[in-house]
Amino acid sequence: MSEDNNPDHIYILRTNADEYIIGNDQFPEHEIHTMNLNDALMTNLKTAGLLNRNLTLLDWLRERDYQGVEYEHNFDDI
Repeated sequence: MSEDNNPDHIYILRTNADEYIIGNDQFPEHEIHTMNLNDALMTNLKTAGLLNRNLTLLDWLRERDYQGVEYEHNFDDI
């Protein structure tokens, strides 16, 4: 997901096959690296400093009905 695909400026990148990077282009110093999808989805976005609301990445994605997620892209291909 690109930060350009949502008003919260959250981005999600998959890298090294199963690692994930979560960030917000407005707060680049708070970028989070996780070792698997479960850890990424359970990341609390407020605690991580990426959003002012207290919810996990999974809850945030559900709230958006997964709008903006690009399933056929992968950071390893760049």
